[in-house]
Amino acid sequence: MRATGAVRGGVGLAAERLGHGPEVLVTTTSDHVALRTPTRPDHVSGNALHLYDPPEAIRPWLERHATTVGAVPGVTRAVVCWEVDDDLAGTEPRVAAPGDLPRDAGVDRVSVLEWRPDLPGDESGDDSGDDPDRRAVLAGLDVRDPAGLDIRSGRDEKVLAGARALYLQAGWGDDVDYWRWHTAQQLDLMVAGRCDVWVASVMGIPASRVSVMHDRAGLAIVEDVVTHPLHRGRGLASAIVVHALDHHLAARPRDRVVIRADADGAARRIYERLGFVPVATDVVVTRPTRGS
Repeated sequence: MRATGAVRGGVGLAAERLGHGPEVLVTTTSDHVALRTPTRPDHVSGNALHLYDPPEAIRPWLERHATTVGAVPGVTRAVVCWEVDDDLAGTEPRVAAPGDLPRDAGVDRVSVLEWRPDLPGDESGDDSGDDPDRRAVLAGLDVRDPAGLDIRSGRDEKVLAGARALYLQAGWGDDVDYWRWHTAQQLDLMVAGRCDVWVASVMGIPASRVSVMHDRAGLAIVEDVVTHPLHRGRGLASAIVVHALDHHLAARPRDRVVIRADADGAARRIYERLGFVPVATDVVVTRPTRGS
């Protein structure tokens, strides 16, 4: 049994939007999705345009960003994204930014991976597999909890405070106010029943964290996998992702679960060992706004 089905505009971008809290205004149009965060103009991914298809030219979209979501005072970067299925990404022009890319614009590529374990019935096309089979695959993975590991839910305020501290300690940015706001958004999603945050502690000290968001309609994303530099290379990220995924599948066994990672990063290789398979590439074009 495996959840399937195309998502307009790309499953990776749709899943990425699940991680935004209620303060992000999402508007769907005929050819793109616009994200606007009036309260946080520095929230780059929260002030962006997600295109349904690769554009023939990027400059018009950067201009559209400037006159729509980028018009919020304080926005410093235009962000335009689109997704390419991996079966279409074999040639560089399909994934590369269009030729009219401004000199001051940057291009990043993010791999979209879907958790696709081999399950009974997959080869035959039988979709009547028993739901616990997916959790059985997790249980069979060669992932061992490091000594002294304790994983707890972020619904506990002390645990959530530990999750917030890990962003700072792991070098994800030193804006304490932003991370306080970010975790508050996650708490709102937890209260709404759309998010779980997990923190792994070693000898009582927060060492790794992860979030799982879902849309109640069959799509979920594992994101914000953060491990303290002093605890990397010990298997904490694998352990906490497996724990979070197992907990999510216990409640929502048929969800399609994805994760996003740097295309050439070490994290992608970790996720692939856990059964995540590359399915698409998200192309992210950023450009400083005028006056920034």
